[in-house]
Amino acid sequence: MVPDARKYLKQYWTYEAFRPFQEEIISAILAGKDVLALLPTGGGKSICYQVPALMKEGFCLVVSPLIALMQDQVSALKDKGIWRSFYILDYPKRIFRGSWTMQFMEV
Repeated sequence: MVPDARKYLKQYWTYEAFRPFQEEIISAILAGKDVLALLPTGGGKSICYQVPALMKEGFCLVVSPLIALMQDQVSALKDKGIWRSFYILDYPKRIFRGSWTMQFMEV
């Protein structure tokens, strides 16, 4: 499954290879294992759930307390042509309607 994951990495992010530990994390997710991944800031955590979300059927629910980061990720996914949506609990309703692959939610 990792070669397929690299295909998505190249197609959407234009990277040739994963950063350290990303490949192992993505392989475990795709194998259906429960995964807790701790990576440093800038370590590429987002790709660890975004790539499997593109590869698997259904959608990925992301819950984050970081509104600015969530908005940046949603904007970046939009620029890549990936369906996405987000909802911020303490803002007026901001749900983008339509089909989406990833749903971001602030808590």
